[in-house]
Amino acid sequence: MDLTIVLRTCGSSGVISNQARRISGTDRQTLVLKCIKSIVESINNITANIPIKFFVLDDHSEPNFLARMENIISSCRVPYEIINLPDRSSEFKQPYNFSAWEQFRYGRDIAQDLLYMVEDDYLHCPTAIQDMIDAWGAFRSISDTSNVAIYPYDSTHNYRNINVPARLFYLNDRLWRTTTKSANTMFIHSDDIRKYWPLFDKLARDYGDGTSEDGTINRIWNNAVDHAGPVCLFSPIPSVAVHVSFDEPIKLKTELNDWRERYDSIDLADNNTDLKINHFYQNIQGWFDFHDFYTITVSEAKSGSHFVEVGAWKGRAQRSWL
Repeated sequence: MDLTIVLRTCGSSGVISNQARRISGTDRQTLVLKCIKSIVESINNITANIPIKFFVLDDHSEPNFLARMENIISSCRVPYEIINLPDRSSEFKQPYNFSAWEQFRYGRDIAQDLLYMVEDDYLHCPTAIQDMIDAWGAFRSISDTSNVAIYPYDSTHNYRNINVPARLFYLNDRLWRTTTKSANTMFIHSDDIRKYWPLFDKLARDYGDGTSEDGTINRIWNNAVDHAGPVCLFSPIPSVAVHVSFDEPIKLKTELNDWRERYDSIDLADNNTDLKINHFYQNIQGWFDFHDFYTITVSEAKSGSHFVEVGAWKGRAQRSWL
């Protein structure tokens, strides 16, 4: 078993987005370089003892960006190759159609076993790829989900229709939900690319011209409930990679994620005396805090006792009734 990683990059522009502003708030090159660095870090943290190949398909980025990208990728601990894609042929309408097709083609023709195809605007956690290797193997062993794939982002699309069912699995400190939607980024066995090539081919060639994932590759997926595609698709909760796009990612409240810290922080010491003391003297306007005296008085008093304090302040007598 080996793993082929195919990253598609473009430092100048991405798919047409009607000038919408991405959630990162930075320029595209900064966004892409940060995401690439996170991918390299995740590759370097792979612990599985399997051969790994890393291909970077760049779509006509400018020289300065390429130099910065190559500097980041040079720290990668697995064999890598940066390929500058040629100009698109006339059979492809836009440059991104051709680069997407090339990425799929590498998955079809170059990869032998496991395949991770990833776009350049996915921010990865340090263990993202190892987490997917482990999850793919675990889910692959389940008899009724023999063909599996992983979309690493718990997309907001999963929650826009509350009537879409899913199955949940707990694995390696994460929940994994079945889903029926992905983008071009996916962790999959390359056999499934070859088997369902016409759907990948159509998505790459016609995307942006009325064709989307729903009419192509999303037909492959099943959610082990009511969507009967040939490959069961999983997404992790929380995400192992975030699509730094235009929608703010799902955020989870984790107040009790570390329940032990919360449990150990609760002190059961008796604070009743201090509460009584605070009530006793803080209601006396202008009076001093004789804490030791009050502590003895309150601790020795019987329940229901009444106190009368008589004293002097600035030469004047003062009485307080509590």
